[in-house]
Amino acid sequence: MTTAMFSGQPGKRQGLLLLPVIFGLLLFLVPEQSLAQDDKLAKYANKWLVVIGGDQTLTNAWRIKVDNEIESDILRSTYFSGLNPGWFLVVTEAHKSKARALAASKKLKRRKIDNYIKNSGPLFDFEKEKVRQHPQKTKADQSSRKSCFLHTKKQSPDGNLTVSFAFQDPTADGLVIQRGDDKKTLAGLFFKTEEIFWSADSKKIVFGDEDLYAGSGNQGFIIVNVETQSVAKIETTKFGTRLQRGQRDMFKVSDVCWLADSDVVMFRLSVNYMGGSGHRGIDEERQERLGKNFDKNDPVDLGTYLIYLPPGPLDLETRPADVPLYALNKYGYIDKSGKMIIKPKFDQAGSFIKGFANVKLGALEKAINKKGQLIGKPKTRVEPKAVAAVSEPSKIKPIKVGQHFGYQDDSGMIVIDPLYDRAGPFENGLALVAIGGQSGYINVKGETLGGVLWEEVHPFIEDLARVKRDGKYGYIDKSGKLVIEPQFSQAADFSQGLAAVKIGQ
Repeated sequence: MTTAMFSGQPGKRQGLLLLPVIFGLLLFLVPEQSLAQDDKLAKYANKWLVVIGGDQTLTNAWRIKVDNEIESDILRSTYFSGLNPGWFLVVTEAHKSKARALAASKKLKRRKIDNYIKNSGPLFDFEKEKVRQHPQKTKADQSSRKSCFLHTKKQSPDGNLTVSFAFQDPTADGLVIQRGDDKKTLAGLFFKTEEIFWSADSKKIVFGDEDLYAGSGNQGFIIVNVETQSVAKIETTKFGTRLQRGQRDMFKVSDVCWLADSDVVMFRLSVNYMGGSGHRGIDEERQERLGKNFDKNDPVDLGTYLIYLPPGPLDLETRPADVPLYALNKYGYIDKSGKMIIKPKFDQAGSFIKGFANVKLGALEKAINKKGQLIGKPKTRVEPKAVAAVSEPSKIKPIKVGQHFGYQDDSGMIVIDPLYDRAGPFENGLALVAIGGQSGYINVKGETLGGVLWEEVHPFIEDLARVKRDGKYGYIDKSGKLVIEPQFSQAADFSQGLAAVKIGQ
């Protein structure tokens, strides 16, 4: 694989003058620690990986990991030579033997878990190669530009850093980087640019470099690490050579951008032929196509390229805050403390009766035990109804006065003012009432239980009642205390100490 090379020669006229500066700057793309010393990476190098999914964002990769409920690691494919760079892969197993990986893959497929196997290859040597390059299969268009992190202003997105360009005499040309009162100049960068692109974390800048001295259009682009005050220049002639377009110097970089939340730079590359290219096959095709115009400008789009930098520090072990702990839009079971006892994975879930509950998992309809284990065919039974505990008839009864309800005692005296749109009977000292589109329980003094009304309130079953707030269900006890916060899109009453709940929409 041909890789882009860095050059410390910004222009032929001042090459010798800048050698000490540029050699010192080329260190910035070396990772903080050698990949060969990373035990986890070494564990997966040169192995057949069993992959259950992947994404170009860490958040979505974590969603795949959570949804599949299987022990797995998330790997950054950029580290491995045998994998396409730029992905976060969710890997369940790694084997030296392809046969063993295939056996593991088949076992997962029998469990209805989609997966594939792929050989990771050796670790990519960033210390030697500097960057990985990878051509895009499709040309850059407006939709692909939407994922770019673009800041053409000279102030970083977080406002903590500004840059300016100094174009004076040849010995003073450079990039001025300023953070607060700290001001540094990176001298000796003989470049010309109009647009600046900040990385998502504001620690790197990338911009196209138009060589002031060669006069042949953009020669490449420059990446500046503002933390280490160092620079690397990527030459584009190597990309043209790889595509066998001929060894030309008039390559042009355009549409440079930093892909959001990644260590990837994307750009378009073109070459402008004028006369002979030095490549026989290309010149024959051009001569036939252009005829008398062979010596005129002949721009050729070489496509879109991606440059993968050594991945920066990133915590792959901690679940991102915006990734739910459990699979979305599935049912599971909680206990009375709100702890998830059986993780959400069912499309439908019934209540527990005599230690068993009926569930639906895809096309399968099964019964489960209280450990969540599938134990056989669904049980034929009647689901429990929401029935409150038996109590003696209350001496306080609801009464309608005009358009509203209140309560009176045996003597006919109104003891709770008629304030409610609906009013139920007192049972065990509590009555369910509704007012203004909200519901709640009151005691015999007319006091609202817990001082709170809800979108929905259900009867107490096993000492807990379902309540709804802001579209989510939770549970209260008989004192009105919220013991399980509203967080479920669907919820059932408790039965044998467990309640079916649904995460998501």
